[in-house]
Amino acid sequence: NNQNLLKNNQYLELGHYYRISGKTRPAHSYATPGAFDQEKWFIQRNIMSGFNVRYIEPLSLDEIYRLGYQQHLKEQQSFSSSFRLNIEKLRLTFRQILNSSSLQQKGLILALLTGDESLLSDETQLQFKQLGISHLLAISGPHVLIFAIMLSWACHQFISRYYPQIYLWKPKQVLMAVPCCLGVLIYTAFVGFEIPALRTLLSALIFIGFLLLKQPIKPFTLLVYSASLLLLMDPFSVLSAGFWLSYGACFILIRIYQTIAQLPEQHFLSLSSKMIFMSKVLIESQGKIFIALSPLTLLFFQQISWVAPLTNIIAVPIVGSVIVPLNIMAACAWFVIKPFGNMLFHFNDMLLSILLSYLGLLEKLSLTLQGISLTPLSLLAISCAIIILFLPKGILPKTWGILCCLPLVIMNKTSQQIQLNILDVGQGQAIFLQHPQQNWLIDTGGSYDEKIFSIGQNVVVPFLRQQGVRQLDHVVLSHLDQDHSGAFPIIQQEIPVKQLISNEQLPNDLKQPFQYCHQGQQWHYPELDIQILWPKEKDLA
Repeated sequence: NNQNLLKNNQYLELGHYYRISGKTRPAHSYATPGAFDQEKWFIQRNIMSGFNVRYIEPLSLDEIYRLGYQQHLKEQQSFSSSFRLNIEKLRLTFRQILNSSSLQQKGLILALLTGDESLLSDETQLQFKQLGISHLLAISGPHVLIFAIMLSWACHQFISRYYPQIYLWKPKQVLMAVPCCLGVLIYTAFVGFEIPALRTLLSALIFIGFLLLKQPIKPFTLLVYSASLLLLMDPFSVLSAGFWLSYGACFILIRIYQTIAQLPEQHFLSLSSKMIFMSKVLIESQGKIFIALSPLTLLFFQQISWVAPLTNIIAVPIVGSVIVPLNIMAACAWFVIKPFGNMLFHFNDMLLSILLSYLGLLEKLSLTLQGISLTPLSLLAISCAIIILFLPKGILPKTWGILCCLPLVIMNKTSQQIQLNILDVGQGQAIFLQHPQQNWLIDTGGSYDEKIFSIGQNVVVPFLRQQGVRQLDHVVLSHLDQDHSGAFPIIQQEIPVKQLISNEQLPNDLKQPFQYCHQGQQWHYPELDIQILWPKEKDLA
């Protein structure tokens, strides 16, 4: 949108300087439990404030000097700034290359290569959410390590062929630590220092540091050191869902591999037996990751894909061992022999199309993406039960986990009270009336454009889920202005609505019975009476 503020068909370009006029816009959050917290989102990404841009003016170097920004120019010419700028230019280059190509899965290839999801279609993103494999779009350890291993292998081949005597000076594992660290650093920068990639970078540096010092380090200790360093560098990353999901998944994998290490040696098994064994490990790991990360998934996203373990069993090995390495090879080959790089991109595109077609069959067989409504107490109970389940044997009886699940089956006594909640939805209105027998929502709120920022998706639905609401018995729309009813389409998609009541018929097809709202209508429940005061029935259109 900011491109429209430039004159003479100019475009924003990396490495160029601009003077921007506008007004700062502080973070605005909604005082509704469970709602999207923009202030926390800003802090997590180290953003000071928003900015409403009014005018953009390109500046030349001479103009910058005249304005007195010489020190800023010197800082931008430093090695670290130049490195970051060149990395961003490289990311933009691949986006432009893939965007102008004829590849069917160009958005997915770009996302798996750089973490840039700008070319991903809404259909692909929805499919990945539905199947529970959105985490594959996050650049994590396997992506970074594959590039580092490829760089280390290339360096080893070069040294072995031309300078093998170097290995007489230092052991191979010590020398190869340099290209390995360099590869991890370059690729982590290439994907924008996202938390999963940054976790891998810190873990690799710590591990190689212990290796050079000839000191042993346990996997769990390495993970703790990595998380501690990350929090020292960026304390607010603790607010990120990526931090908890990334380190949580690593912790579960470590626990799984610890149990595998306790099994008898597998060296004497036949190839078929080893394949069966590895398949069992894959199935077990995906099942345990799904169970262990369910509380965090529900806490951050309030929905879960029940088919995720099955789709991950199929997608994780294919994407991790075939698609991602081919992607990186294609990108590297593109710099040397462009036709060969393009050929690899097209081959990868074909493999991704085949994979998505098979996953599409699973999507048709699976349930729709389930929104889960749990109170904080229920979520805490599930978390405690899962922690007990994954504790090493002998610490606590596993049956104690069943006791932790009692809040899920015993009716919460506080739900027997009548509660009236007036939601903060900005301009407009949304009132939630909760009775032991009925749930009423009076108006829904709505932003001026629900596609840009949805009050329903980011405020009302999260609040209802946090209250444990699984269905709305009545939704009353006082009138059809956007700020009173705009969020209703999103709400009815996420939470079943038994009856809609309004003084005007909605223009779209309804999924639930509709009833006109008029004077004299009454509903009676224990300790609660509801009566419509206006409009009169004869005044209805």
